[in-house]
Amino acid sequence: MSRRSFGHTRKLPSKKVQASYVASNGRRINAPHTFLTKADANAWLSKEEVKISRGENDETNQESLGAPPCKFEEFIERHITIQTNADGSLLRESTKSLYRRLLRVNLRHFHGRSIQSLTAAEISEWWAAAIENGKKTSASKAYKLLSASMRRAVGEKRITSNPCMVKGAQSATSGRKVGVPSLEEVGLIAQHINPRYSKMVILKAFGGFRFGEITELRRKDVSFIYLEGKRAYSFSVERAVTLVSHASGKSRHKVDAPKSAAGIRPVVVSSMLTPMIEEILSEAAADPESLLFPAATGSNAHLRHDVFMNSWRPALKRAGMPAGKFAPHGLRHFAGSHLHLAGANIPELKEWLGDSSTAAVMRYVHSTGRTASLADRMGRTGAIWKAA
Repeated sequence: MSRRSFGHTRKLPSKKVQASYVASNGRRINAPHTFLTKADANAWLSKEEVKISRGENDETNQESLGAPPCKFEEFIERHITIQTNADGSLLRESTKSLYRRLLRVNLRHFHGRSIQSLTAAEISEWWAAAIENGKKTSASKAYKLLSASMRRAVGEKRITSNPCMVKGAQSATSGRKVGVPSLEEVGLIAQHINPRYSKMVILKAFGGFRFGEITELRRKDVSFIYLEGKRAYSFSVERAVTLVSHASGKSRHKVDAPKSAAGIRPVVVSSMLTPMIEEILSEAAADPESLLFPAATGSNAHLRHDVFMNSWRPALKRAGMPAGKFAPHGLRHFAGSHLHLAGANIPELKEWLGDSSTAAVMRYVHSTGRTASLADRMGRTGAIWKAA
């Protein structure tokens, strides 16, 4: 028997050649007739392989094997529901919400189809169309979901091979740089934003909190310490809140653990912020469970990101900054860059920002415009001139 990348051929005693392959259900499929030459047999196998990749082969299509049709949306939703992460636990509600949005918006092209009908060529064409508007990052996230779901389908023997074969799609990004405000710009934003959020902007910039972390901070999470004899405050980050979308179209806030295990941490902020933090505490409700930055509807109602953005965008405009120059997440990048500027090494940055990987934390380290002065300082040591 001769082996090839797909299927098998063998020469019979009659000198003719038989071709066969193993279907996804484990059954060997023989060609309906024998061939005069091995080339003819291989040509038949090649045609069958193409038909299988297109979902056109009745022998390998699960719908013709007695199983009910496997609808695309239902299979992806099932994958989202039962998928586990590296430690074997189910996905976080916030991750499920993101995946369902990708399924609903980015992958709508495949709705109403069976997963067996998807082809590599069609997915490649979908990818090309999806990135035409420059939104590679969201398209890549959708592709990762699609590819992972199709890997599950292969593992469950619903399809014979994963049709997701687009080179580079898993790691594609739009390449847009995060806008990082200067110290002066942070002050301008805080000055021009709705007064309800001005202290939140400052604390976010000097505490490095994610939005879901700072909007879940409660009075009970704040404690004071002394730094070199000066009174300062530490915030215990143990939870984060996310707005989770449901199939009904309604959204609700879900309180969960932070983004990663490293996210559970104490965050100490500069003693320079002590008067402002004491103002925040004086303005918060007395109940230890009261949120420090609640929505306008009550002391235990979480602030929505879109509501905050309705104040953030006009603040940039009033401050004379271009629309979209900075996103609120730029404040976290400001925090990382300036802690590094103050002398923090990479492990210290990871600890303070609550990121588990070096690659992740390095995203928050940006140039602060000191390159020229640092280069000048290199030549002022004098040692190199003595050596010369």
